[in-house]
Amino acid sequence: MSKTIFRPFWSFDVVKTEKWLSEMHAKGYALQKVNIALRLFIFEKTEPVQMFYRIIFGKHTNGAQELFLRDGSYNQVCFSKNYSVLRTEHKEPGISPSYDGFLKRNKTIGMVSGYLLLFLMCFCFPLILIAAVMLIGSSSVLITYTIEDCVGFFVQLIILIPSLLIFLKL
Repeated sequence: MSKTIFRPFWSFDVVKTEKWLSEMHAKGYALQKVNIALRLFIFEKTEPVQMFYRIIFGKHTNGAQELFLRDGSYNQVCFSKNYSVLRTEHKEPGISPSYDGFLKRNKTIGMVSGYLLLFLMCFCFPLILIAAVMLIGSSSVLITYTIEDCVGFFVQLIILIPSLLIFLKL
């Protein structure tokens, strides 16, 4: 029996995700696959055992994963182009992967979302405020909005909400 769980912001707190994966394995659900694009974790029902997970992110790691696998303390659960999920029975194995790849990636994402929020707040938010003041202040004046105005407003919201969530999460 398989179980699929959606976790949209799992890569922003990798330590928490690794702990969650270990708890799921202790409950009897072993990780089988991670769909990175859809943010889905696919588990298979198994015997409850205490396992510890490590997630590695790194572009062009030059064989770093093989070093941890060759040591024999880790087993590779799944991998993709930039991610590898490793599993071990040892609470503190001899060598352990670092979080440098995730730290660099999250710093870049945080900066991009911060700059995007700054842009939206400086240029788009004042236009929304002016339109709101005009609506509230002039009850006798009929303000007509075109389809382009409404689409532009919704596009700003579609960009603003995820950027704000990502920025606050990081």
